[in-house]
Amino acid sequence: MLVLERREQEGFWLDEHTYVKVISIGKRRVKIGIEAPAGVIVTRGELRTAAASTNSDDGHTQQVLPGRRRQQ
Repeated sequence: MLVLERREQEGFWLDEHTYVKVISIGKRRVKIGIEAPAGVIVTRGELRTAAASTNSDDGHTQQVLPGRRRQQ
């Protein structure tokens, strides 16, 4: 795992089209912004874990991810 230190308003590029920026830092959380093409899907870790543990009656995993869709 790569660990980076960034201050507020600093960021980094994941590839040529995806930029991650630290918007604000509070006492208990960090707010980040992600600029990416419309086709890039961003899923929070807790939602991905919840989706992986949700199984249907036939034993297949269902992906039910509540939350907001990325605005375009």
